[in-house]
Amino acid sequence: MFESISIPIGVLLSIMVAIGFILGWLLPVFFTNKSADNKRKNLNRSNRQRTEFSRDLQEENDPLFDWE
Repeated sequence: MFESISIPIGVLLSIMVAIGFILGWLLPVFFTNKSADNKRKNLNRSNRQRTEFSRDLQEENDPLFDWE
């Protein structure tokens, strides 16, 4: 009654890899945390502001910047 089908290992492995790719592509769509995305966006924004502030500070301390 319970009989397995004969299938080459390469074909079985290819099918499993394809299923893994599909699940890896679909699962983040259903299980993303919106608050984590918002935190990541805010963190990127604050890093960008910190970089701009640091760049402005470097320009103020640069002796060639204000050489008149």
